[in-house]
Amino acid sequence: MKKLFFVLFILQFSILHGFSIQENTKIDSLFKELKNHKPDTNTLKVLIEIADEYENISSDSALKYNLICVHYSDIVYYNSTKTQDKTTAYRIKGVALRNMGIIHTIRSDIDKALEYYFHSLRTYSIINDNKGKAAMFRYIGIAYYYKGSYDIAIKYYKYALNFAIATLDTVQLSNIYSNIGIIYHRQAEYEKAMDFYIKQMKLLEHTQDQKGLSACYINLGNLYKDQKNFKEALRYYNLAIPIKEKLEDKQGIANVISNIGNVYYKTCDFQKAENHYFKALSIYEGLNDKQGQSTCYANLGALYSQLKNYKKALEYYLKSDTIDHEIGDQIGNLYNIGGIATAYIILSDSTINQALKMQYAKKALEYAKKLEVLSLKTNINTERQEAYNYQYRAYTRLGNYKEAIKYAEKAMELNDSLISEHSTQVLAEMQTKYETEKKQLQIEKLNKENELKQSKLEKSELQQKRQKTIIYSILSIFIIVVVFSFFLSRLYLQLKKSHVLLKQQKEEKELKNEELKTANEEIRIQKEEIETQRDIVVAQKEEIEIINKKLTDSIEYASNIQQAVLPEPSYAIDHLQEKFDMFILFKPKDIVSGDFYWFTHVGNIHVFTVADCTGHGVPGAFMSMLGISLLNEIVRKKEVTTASQVLEELRKGIIHALHQKGKQGEQKDGMDIAFIAIDTEKHELQFAGANNSIYLIKNTEIQKISGDKMPVAIYERMQSFTNNIIEINKGDVLYLSSDGIKDQFGGPQCKKFLAKQFE
Repeated sequence: MKKLFFVLFILQFSILHGFSIQENTKIDSLFKELKNHKPDTNTLKVLIEIADEYENISSDSALKYNLICVHYSDIVYYNSTKTQDKTTAYRIKGVALRNMGIIHTIRSDIDKALEYYFHSLRTYSIINDNKGKAAMFRYIGIAYYYKGSYDIAIKYYKYALNFAIATLDTVQLSNIYSNIGIIYHRQAEYEKAMDFYIKQMKLLEHTQDQKGLSACYINLGNLYKDQKNFKEALRYYNLAIPIKEKLEDKQGIANVISNIGNVYYKTCDFQKAENHYFKALSIYEGLNDKQGQSTCYANLGALYSQLKNYKKALEYYLKSDTIDHEIGDQIGNLYNIGGIATAYIILSDSTINQALKMQYAKKALEYAKKLEVLSLKTNINTERQEAYNYQYRAYTRLGNYKEAIKYAEKAMELNDSLISEHSTQVLAEMQTKYETEKKQLQIEKLNKENELKQSKLEKSELQQKRQKTIIYSILSIFIIVVVFSFFLSRLYLQLKKSHVLLKQQKEEKELKNEELKTANEEIRIQKEEIETQRDIVVAQKEEIEIINKKLTDSIEYASNIQQAVLPEPSYAIDHLQEKFDMFILFKPKDIVSGDFYWFTHVGNIHVFTVADCTGHGVPGAFMSMLGISLLNEIVRKKEVTTASQVLEELRKGIIHALHQKGKQGEQKDGMDIAFIAIDTEKHELQFAGANNSIYLIKNTEIQKISGDKMPVAIYERMQSFTNNIIEINKGDVLYLSSDGIKDQFGGPQCKKFLAKQFE
């Protein structure tokens, strides 16, 4: 079977290579090297190199070869017996998936990029590659950054940070510090941004990573520029330039020079700003960097507008606009159009020649309308308001006052809307602040009044206490004298009687004390027994929790293994969509499932199967793993494609694997299965089933084709399985399912769905 994979592998690449648009010596040599390899880890490495070479030539070709690398990584992984080869195969698979995510990120298809990044993360998790996981958490954070979901991006950056620290990956750690700093910079949380930039700078100085250090200096320069600390911004930009020169990074040098020009522009030193913009432009032109050239032209347009040289400003704005159209930069195009419209309006006002004045006004109107369309497309309302203002001014100069008034009203309506939103927020904040301050003043006033009342009350109570003390003292002295005289006469008799009572009470008390001691001792013993039992229960609970966690972790890991063994639905959809329009619904009841689906092809015969194993959860999952393993052996290696023969071989394999003898009382584990084999050239379908049926829809008529009433296992009736051969045509629909759908409970009365409703 490995030999067959190799032949198909070379054939597929020969076809794809035949469609290559551009000749490339390196790629040609890699294809030659590829033909000398069997499908192993070396083959996967060559595939990745081919995909890398195509990145700068054709992103579509790069995607194709990365995707092929992903699929062949699975083949190498499952065919390898060495752990090291399995790990290498999945590490390369993770790289290929990451590369596909990067390509989709560049294409601004962020949701698709996230799909590949998460797939790569799962792949690294299977082989427990923490460095790979750190990288993928960072790429996921970058994707969310591009979506504008900064809080989610920071969450994934921090996951990456933990793994990078754990693996001592200083390169990844530096990148993560930079990514987090950039987000805080964007959110104007300058102190947090500075903290992460400084952490990155210290790390890079320690590791002597000059390239990373120069990028860090640029970030710090940008941060100080936005804080209007232009002196520090220039200091960090000038620290970056010598490093960029040493690294011969011409594009990096141009970027820094352009940033320095921006600082001089903000400080109104227009001569130095102009010099730096032209210096950066010269480097960008030498590198054929269109994005850099467009940025410089736009900066020069803004500079000449400040200098009121509108013809020159218009010249550079138009150059930038042309490049933005060429490279598809909508945001850059948006701001250029505004500058162009402004320049044409001012030129119209400053021109005496009436024909030229009207010509400039028409051009201003043309670009104002472009700005309106683009601002609506990008949903930037401030630029849309500017577009309305430009159209109002252009129509006024063209003498079309009806249209001028129309766009003036539109501009005012949008302005009112923008102000209303802002005012509502400000007024709400002011009202909240006012209510808070008002309540605080009321509380302080009430506190002062309470303090005054409390003081008066305390003084009054003190005076009353003094008066009562004097009165009670006099009465007490009188009463004491009378009572003392009376009690003195009775004291002797009472003392004698009391002596007798005290003796009796003492004896009773001693008896009660003995009883209490006995009771306390019993209570103490019972308490110790209860505490002992409690400790035993707590220990048992903790032990059960640990066992439960281990079992849950094991089951979840088993789920990962089961998911890895099952064929990828995306593989079927991507590779079989030209021949079949298909879908897969797989919803396990537990973490792992006893039901499974499986498909493959041998030549022009495509095989599909759905099976229901004995038991649910873990027992069923073990049976499903056994079933998939046996099917791989029977169909992929032995190339058995006759449906009934496959079930016969599968039954033999299960009986042998489970040591079934057919004795009374023996566990009869097995599976119910529907197995089909489609010959795409003969338009012929083979079906064999064990307690499972399939449904064929021809011309809107449903046919139920039943399987044999016996399982794939040892059974009281061990007959051969029936091989049903059916002619099929384009447009026919086939449904294969387990009994899981029919056995579902639901509805208001919580009844079974049953086969009748399913049909």
